[in-house]
Amino acid sequence: MRQRRKYGTVETIKLLEQFEKIEELNDIKSEETPGKISILSEDIRGVNAIVYFTEAGNNAEQKISLKKVETPDGKMWKVALKKEEIKMIQNPGI
Repeated sequence: MRQRRKYGTVETIKLLEQFEKIEELNDIKSEETPGKISILSEDIRGVNAIVYFTEAGNNAEQKISLKKVETPDGKMWKVALKKEEIKMIQNPGI
């Protein structure tokens, strides 16, 4: 998880940390390594974007929200999850 933090917005990191704490309290381990990702399409609107993709071994179309943010290296797209999207990531069939 630590290395992946550089790909999320500050809000996303806080949200994921909360879910990690809940998983720890419930003795749940979720260190799955994602399969190969295939981008299907993207919907970019200013500094916000939604990327639609599939993951190897799972043909269900999934989506993830991104936000363009200022970083020391310039502007960068980062994952911008909402609480509702966490459940969809954990259970893509929802």
